[in-house]
Amino acid sequence: MGKLIFAFDFDGTVVDGTTLGFEKVKMALMLSGLQSDSEEVDNALRQNYGASLKELLKIMYKAGGGGVNGSCKYSEFRKKFDVLNREMDNNLSVDNSLVKAIDYIPNSQVIKVLITSRKRKCLNQTVKKIGFDLDIFNYIQTADSYEFIKPDGRVFRPLIKMSFREKVSIEDIFYFGDTLEYDYAAVKNSGFPIKFIGIASGVNTVEEFKDAEIPESRIVPSFQEFAGFLQGLVEEIETGVNLAAVI
Repeated sequence: MGKLIFAFDFDGTVVDGTTLGFEKVKMALMLSGLQSDSEEVDNALRQNYGASLKELLKIMYKAGGGGVNGSCKYSEFRKKFDVLNREMDNNLSVDNSLVKAIDYIPNSQVIKVLITSRKRKCLNQTVKKIGFDLDIFNYIQTADSYEFIKPDGRVFRPLIKMSFREKVSIEDIFYFGDTLEYDYAAVKNSGFPIKFIGIASGVNTVEEFKDAEIPESRIVPSFQEFAGFLQGLVEEIETGVNLAAVI
């Protein structure tokens, strides 16, 4: 069996921050005197979670009624969010079993990659706070290390070039993400047969992944089950099973 590439999203995939992320946005809206609890706000959050932070906050400011009838200015909303972001990130925790599961994936057979829409400074600040070791990845791609970000399929070009250098079949590239609108959309938009593994960690449900015609074998029902799922993949790898054929 040849080498594989496992590429991971960060938020909602290797760190369970989706619920906390939703709370930060909604609280910033509420403290700004904007609408924070409506179907429109909830839908906007779920549909756009996975975008760059700057893009997400502008969308949510508008969804909450910002810019209408003398409402709070965007700059004030952003200041409130930034304060909450610094304070509430301390509530993030690391799932050590998941970190161990990723670290245990054999480097001799699998190249481990992190592809995130966060900028490097933001990523570094967060992992320092929560004690997450980025050294478990062989390559890291942030929003400021490459010109394209999800859902643009060109975000995977460095991954494709890597597969050529390392003689990895493109069908042996697996991308683990938690959003249909950004992670899965980027895979579809890439034009390459990258295999998407969906983590139902709060943005999209198992049923929504199924409705998008993602095979059930490629859906992890919750973040809490991700470590066990990865451990199962490692066992398959160690027995020489062709993952591309079974999941």
